[in-house]
Amino acid sequence: MDAWGYNLTTLDGVPCLVGASGAIAGVYFKTPAQAEHFTQKYKDNEEKANKKLMD
Repeated sequence: MDAWGYNLTTLDGVPCLVGASGAIAGVYFKTPAQAEHFTQKYKDNEEKANKKLMD
């Protein structure tokens, strides 16, 4: 992971690790299935995903 800082947060009730380097640099989930679910859910609305992560 290549970021300046990390924060453990939740996205729709699922814990995830967010890497930040002035902006969100990556979101990391415990399982590939969780990652795939959120990739599909937010693939057309990155702004919505970022807002949820920053709340």
